[in-house]
Amino acid sequence: IHGLPVVHPHRWAGEAPRFVIAFADPEAKKRVALDLEARGWQPEIFIHDAAAVGTGAEIGAGSVVCAFCRVSTDSRIGRHVLVNGGS
Repeated sequence: IHGLPVVHPHRWAGEAPRFVIAFADPEAKKRVALDLEARGWQPEIFIHDAAAVGTGAEIGAGSVVCAFCRVSTDSRIGRHVLVNGGS
């Protein structure tokens, strides 16, 4: 997709990559995250350039903060959280 390879985790043969999960179903996200982390994959944090994160805020591994979202000063966002538009 867009020039990037799409490979099922069970067929991945290279070095353990970093990842984010791009769907919102919490139970499925937890299951996939645990499976990938058990394989040695490392969750990445993605913060869009048009998002604002306050001083002292903590963003958990695997979390995504979308464009135009705001995370307040000293907030704590957990692991694999999606902060989506209008948040």
